[in-house]
Formats: sequence, C-alpha cells, structure tokens
Amino acid sequence: MIIQSVILKDMPIPPSANALWTPIKKGKMVRSAQYNVYERMVIHWANFNQTSLNMARILTTKLQPGQAIHIERTYYFPREQVLTKETKKTKSRPKRNDTSNRIKAADDAISALIGIDDCYFWDGTHKKVAIDSEIGFMDVTLTIIDIAGF
Repeated sequence: MIIQSVILKDMPIPPSANALWTPIKKGKMVRSAQYNVYERMVIHWANFNQTSLNMARILTTKLQPGQAIHIERTYYFPREQVLTKETKKTKSRPKRNDTSNRIKAADDAISALIGIDDCYFWDGTHKKVAIDSEIGFMDVTLTIIDIAGF
C-alpha cells in the first residue's frame, strides 16, 4: 500500500501561543498550566488513535530526498468561541480567536507523536470552522509533496 496522505482526526486544539508560557522571574519562563494540560490531552488522544499515528509514521518513512510534508490544520471551534450571537438586527461576526498562533504548539505535538523533525513540515494551511458543540477539536492532514527545485 502506498501512503501519500494521512488524516489525524479529532486532535485536541492547542492553547494560544499567548498562553503557552508563564514568567517565573525576570527573563525566565516555564510552561503554563494550559500547555501542560494540552500535552496530557495529546497523550490521551494518542492512546486511542494508534492506527492513525502508525499510518502517519509510515508516511514519514516514504519521504525521499527532495520531498517534505504539506500540513493542513482545521480547527473546529464551538460556535460561541469564534462568532458573536446573531440577532434580529445583526448578523454574526468573528470574535478574536487567532488560529495562526496555535500552529507551533500543534506542530510540535504532531512531530513528537510521529517521530519526525517539524522542519519537514514544509508548508501548510490553517482554517477555523464554527461548530454546534461545546468541545472543539482539530483535524490534521499530512501529505507528501515534492520540494526539489525550490
């Protein structure tokens, strides 16, 4: 079987980069409680998704010189976290909820889970989707791409 793309479904959403570190004294930072909780959630998710992780690990063994990975991240947020309420007078509008500052923590977790340096995440996309749920999640698609000639 030739694997060129793998989807990791229902992963936990990382906290914002603004919430990853806590200052303990001048110039010294430690991981925040939110970051520690996120890492435990990722480990819990991994325990129940070994098949998907194994497929992703196999994908990484297929990388040839001149190839890397395109990573697509889709964040599914509870509607009230990303949109204002719609009223008779106004339509919903986006709330402040930056997905781009969640990329580093997500990529670090994914690369650790599948055992690959995140330098192989050559390019990618991220988007958010509002869902009718109380709990959000993230789907990640990893695809081998040719980078030769860049």
